[in-house]
Amino acid sequence: MTTKRNVILKRIVEFYLDSPEFNGIPHWQLHAEVGGTISDINQQLEQLLEEGEIALNTLGYPNIKKYDVAPGEEQLKALKNWQNERISVFPSEKHLRGVIDQEYLDQPFTRMVALGKPQLAPRYFSIGVLEQYLNDPRYIIENTEFWGSIIEAAAFEEFEPYLLPNFGLGYRENGERIIFVSLRYLAKMPAEDQMHWKSLMLPCDIRIVSKPSDSLKRAAF
Repeated sequence: MTTKRNVILKRIVEFYLDSPEFNGIPHWQLHAEVGGTISDINQQLEQLLEEGEIALNTLGYPNIKKYDVAPGEEQLKALKNWQNERISVFPSEKHLRGVIDQEYLDQPFTRMVALGKPQLAPRYFSIGVLEQYLNDPRYIIENTEFWGSIIEAAAFEEFEPYLLPNFGLGYRENGERIIFVSLRYLAKMPAEDQMHWKSLMLPCDIRIVSKPSDSLKRAAF
């Protein structure tokens, strides 16, 4: 038997997986598509929240999950105040682990986003990840001391010439030069490049300092 709860959850997941950037469905749109009273929709959403099947985002542009969502009690508070909130509804990471199986195995960062990781969450890499681009005439690397981008040379004059529009440069406490990039950008790279970057990914809990210790020699870019 198909219940209202299941219809709502199914539509949330379909919208998320079919959208170009793994977007959440706006609360008003969910109501318009599923039908029924707003109080009934909200009651079902509250149940799904309590079951850990969905997450509500109200931060910034809420259709994109840029950061971790607010704690559960704050999500429930936003739902009760829906008339004054911009709310988008996402399948939870817990639910997505049961939906995403063999998809995106050759696109590890796309897979992370598909599984609900925040899109502006950074991932860290050895500076050596840039070597293949430095030695390849198809690419141009622009950089300052603390940021850079990778441009596809053949598309230099185009509006979107970037293989990677932005990466940060920093140092570990031991003076090692590292790169950090938002998942959002990594997930848009071709599969071959994603696999290359994944192979040189560092732990997510490393600490970055803005400059190396004066007693340590700076790593060459």
